[in-house]
This record gives sequence, structure tokens and C-alpha cells, in this order.
Amino acid sequence: MQHATDARVDPVAPRADPELLRAAATVDLAVAGMACPHCGNRVRNALLGCAGVVDVEVDVITGLARVWFVAEHIRIEDMVAAVAQAGAATHHRYLAVPVTSGT
Repeated sequence: MQHATDARVDPVAPRADPELLRAAATVDLAVAGMACPHCGNRVRNALLGCAGVVDVEVDVITGLARVWFVAEHIRIEDMVAAVAQAGAATHHRYLAVPVTSGT
């Protein structure tokens, strides 16, 4: 898939406070369809837009997204859906599958 040169996506938020991260649950999502840093930012921004997500770290090279979240406020299935929706406004198609989780 070719990427348009005007597909720049900036991250929406800086890293979360370390205290919030220590208290949050985590899940690693394997994300298919990311090909550049802008894809990673698009996926990160979509996840950060979900209520209950505290922080997100995306590695485009490995195709992994680590998500810190408050389990009482969001389900992993909702995060998977948010990743799929992240490319809907563009010609990208992202697919996420949870590979590990912890509390």
C-alpha cells in the first residue's frame, strides 16, 4: 500500500504520569497494517481517545502497541475496535489482536 505524502499525523498527548502507569493494567496489541511513524501516531491517537486509556506506546517496526488502561472503564475489545476505526477515515486498514495482558 502506498502512503500519501500528506498523511502526516502528530501525536495528541505526551507520556502519562508514572504514577498513573504503575496503577494501570496493560495489554500488548499486535497491530497489522502500520507502515510508517504516522500510522503509529494514528493508532496511538485513536487509543488515547478512548475513555479509560491512560497511555499508549506504539512500535511500528515490531507492530506492537502497549496500552495502559483502567480495566473498569474500557474493555480490550473496545481498544481493538478503536484500532480498526483509526484507519477508517483514510485508505489504511489496521487490525489489532491482544497478545499479552497484565494488571
